[in-house]
Amino acid sequence: MACDINGKYEVANYRKPLITTISGLQVQNVAEFLKMIEALDEKKNLTNLGKYLSMLPVDPKLGKMLIMGAVYRCLDPILTVVSGLSVRDPFLLPQDKKDELAEK
Repeated sequence: MACDINGKYEVANYRKPLITTISGLQVQNVAEFLKMIEALDEKKNLTNLGKYLSMLPVDPKLGKMLIMGAVYRCLDPILTVVSGLSVRDPFLLPQDKKDELAEK
């Protein structure tokens, strides 16, 4: 990956070494989403929030909820909400399983 003189990486350069390529539109959409949740500033640099979000192994929206829950000292209820949102609904079957059940 190439970085500029200041040691900052360009977001679009991350997609070059991947096995399956990502379109420029997808990168742009992700950058806009990260700006919306204030993880990136207008110059596409990580904010302090973005640095903390990059350390969490969860979806950025859920990570922001966790961080804000810690900041506002209401982490217990936020942990409950985030844990519920971070897993897939156990009552939904994948489409291939539905087809198998329909055949029986």
